[in-house]
Amino acid sequence: MNNITIGNRIAVACSVLVLFTIAIGGVSMWNIRQINANTTALANDSVPGLFRSGMIMGFIKEGKVARLIHIASDTPEAMTQAEASIVDLENKLQSEMKQYEQTITTPADRQAFATLMNAHQRFNLAWTKIQPISRELKTKEALEMWTKEATPIALERATAMDALSKLNKDSADVNSAAALASGTSANFWASLILGIAAVSGALLAFFIVRSINTVLRQTAEELGNSGVQLASASGQVSSSSQSLSQGASEQAASLEQISASLEQVGAMTRKNSENSSSAATMMAQTIGQVGRSNEALNDMVASMSAMKSSSQKVAKIITTIDEIAFQTNILALNAAVEAARAGEAGMGFAVVADEVRNLAQRSAAAAKDTALLIEGSISSSNESAEKLARVTAAISLITGSISEVRILVDEVSEASRQQTQGIGQVSQAITQVSTVTQTSAANAEEGAAASEELTAQAQSLHQLVHNLQTLVGGASKYRSGTVNPTETPRRRHAPVIGRPVNTPKRSARAAVLEDEFPMETKSEGSFRSF
Repeated sequence: MNNITIGNRIAVACSVLVLFTIAIGGVSMWNIRQINANTTALANDSVPGLFRSGMIMGFIKEGKVARLIHIASDTPEAMTQAEASIVDLENKLQSEMKQYEQTITTPADRQAFATLMNAHQRFNLAWTKIQPISRELKTKEALEMWTKEATPIALERATAMDALSKLNKDSADVNSAAALASGTSANFWASLILGIAAVSGALLAFFIVRSINTVLRQTAEELGNSGVQLASASGQVSSSSQSLSQGASEQAASLEQISASLEQVGAMTRKNSENSSSAATMMAQTIGQVGRSNEALNDMVASMSAMKSSSQKVAKIITTIDEIAFQTNILALNAAVEAARAGEAGMGFAVVADEVRNLAQRSAAAAKDTALLIEGSISSSNESAEKLARVTAAISLITGSISEVRILVDEVSEASRQQTQGIGQVSQAITQVSTVTQTSAANAEEGAAASEELTAQAQSLHQLVHNLQTLVGGASKYRSGTVNPTETPRRRHAPVIGRPVNTPKRSARAAVLEDEFPMETKSEGSFRSF
């Protein structure tokens, strides 16, 4: 229960009381409903039934008396008057019976009413036999018939009427007893729950007040002990803050020297990075020139290949021409043979064949000479192509070496750039550390001032503990007075370079405490009003 807040404890107590109130209300409402149901049954069923049954019984008795008067009458006028009374009473009786029948709600009541109706109908049937005899002034015979036939039926009717009246009376008694029992039950449960609520409320109030006082008393003790420790610790914090401020000032000066050295190293590194970038640019230009030379050699190799291919084609053409000259020579020989066979008629044709053979021989000789020249040209082209291939391979090796050198130069340039960035980041970090160190020195000054203010708050805390223990009814061992923690002389140190030291201000928590609990100005009565 110590972990439950005061508000929750009070809420629990109020909730319990509200639950008991709801229970009382619920029980009362339930019993009121029961009483209402019972009284409704009395008003709508039992009481009307008793009233109607009484009216029916009265009309039955009056009708019986009117019939006896009819029998005893000795004049026609008296009999006529008696008959009119009998008819009027019978009409009223039938009306009451119809109204009673509408109020019947139980099978037993309906059965009793049916028995009464049956007996009454038989009684009226018997009277229809007696009435003519009585009308003839035969009083003796009418009385004998009345006694013999009507009286037994009248007794049955009276018995049925008594049963019906008793049934209505029993119903009224049951509803009355139920209403009375509901009222008694409501009174009992309301009294019981009210008593339990009173006892529970008293117990809850006792335990809640005792637990709150215990918690407040323990809190006061802990606050008192914390105040003593706070006063002692504030002196130590003040001394530590002053030492920290002195060390931070010296550290800030050292960091400024380191920062200056890093600036020089950074300048040298940036120069190296710029030179590496220039070398990388020159290597890129050289690689471009070598690439263009390599492309020119490739074009030359392609041209040599084309020349070689053309020479081979020309050689093939010369071979074809040589074959044509050979075939032409054979044809010329054949033509000369044929001309010789022809004799004088073929003399002219033989001359032409000789000329053709001479031309064929000259063409064959020219083709051989051309073939020799072309073979020499092809041989020279092959040698040139081999030499050009060796030159191309050498230039390719040079290009690969230059590419590797460029990669190395790029790596050196990138390393120099990263080194420059790293030195810049280190320099920036040193600057930030210097700023933080200066801030720490200023905060140490503020901490020293705050520790002095903390000592003053310890005095206020002791006064708060005293008033709190007085509030819970316990004797306070922390009387209002002055707590003198061990004071440490405040040391002077050199000012922090590059950042002015702010004047220490009152902390936000101290301001809230002083605004909320001004112990020196409030009396004990103000706590009692709390």
